[in-house]
Amino acid sequence: MASTTPYHFIYFISSHGFGHAARATAVIAAVNRLMPGCRFTVFTTVASWFFESAIDIQITLEPLDADLGLIQTDALTEDLPATLRALKDRIPFPESILDDISRRVDELGANVVVCDIAPLGLAVAERCGVPSVLVENFTWDWIYRGYIANCPELEPIAAYLEKTFSGATHRVQTEPACSLSTHAIQVAPVSRRPRHHRAKVRRQLGVPDDVPLAVFSMGGVNWDYNTLATELDNHKLWIVTFGSQTPVRHEHVIQLPHQSEFFHPDLIHAADVVVGKLGYSTLAEVWDAGSRFGYLARPNFRESATLEAWAQEELTCRRLEASELKTGEWLDTILELLRKPRSRADRAGGADAIAQVLIEVASLVP
Repeated sequence: MASTTPYHFIYFISSHGFGHAARATAVIAAVNRLMPGCRFTVFTTVASWFFESAIDIQITLEPLDADLGLIQTDALTEDLPATLRALKDRIPFPESILDDISRRVDELGANVVVCDIAPLGLAVAERCGVPSVLVENFTWDWIYRGYIANCPELEPIAAYLEKTFSGATHRVQTEPACSLSTHAIQVAPVSRRPRHHRAKVRRQLGVPDDVPLAVFSMGGVNWDYNTLATELDNHKLWIVTFGSQTPVRHEHVIQLPHQSEFFHPDLIHAADVVVGKLGYSTLAEVWDAGSRFGYLARPNFRESATLEAWAQEELTCRRLEASELKTGEWLDTILELLRKPRSRADRAGGADAIAQVLIEVASLVP
């Protein structure tokens, strides 16, 4: 870029899991590589430690429940009645909330407002007269319309959000996108870069080089892993899981807190196979690492079919059922996956392409 002017980007990030924050931090890091010195203010309720562990640059966090998304009872199950009740209190966006947040954005002086599927930020950007960039592989109106047959009360909410999302002045879709827009720039999957080599991470975990390692990830939502090791042959496989309060090691099972000394992309790159929820950030990180993937689909979540079809084309993968994690049947599938070759790991992600879009948009602001 010809300009060396540092810009101020204000991000609104959905706190529906960690996936949207993971994609956003990958983009923030890419902007910093292309134009060091830019400022970032982030509106979200994602925990501060997540950003501190993901990027080495200073960002300012403004705690705000910027996006409801879906209320879930666990990593794979949506609570639609609770979601509808909560949405009725939030949609349309209350004028008082729009006024308060718009006033704060005006005070901060943004060059660009960036939204990782948090529609509130788009409404604020329009009110402030600031250009907005929507980054998505789905939008909530599209997701909610997948439930309308069983919950017709979602239609007016979806219609309102569709109009809000269409108000973005710029739109970027990250592969695999669920509903392609002719008005959007399409880019490759976006994931955070690993920091350490595979061998170093495995040494830190205490996993021998010649033993296969499986990493279980449910995308920031807690899951009961207690039955995983029921049929585990310790000579065949080590496993890493998340969600414990402190690091715990029981024979060849390592349980880590979500906030630990290990960077999630490092663990994905160190794994021989990843097992987990078919969510965007895990899928993108597996694609980047070229790891094998045993995934649990979410049949009621509209995004899942798109992600699954793409995974079957791009990855060495197999579908698992949640029941298999409780009965021990998962182990046979994982051992079968381990006999297959890894996927390619030399593919360029889309973070730099999005960063270029953000800088170009900022450069046009008077």
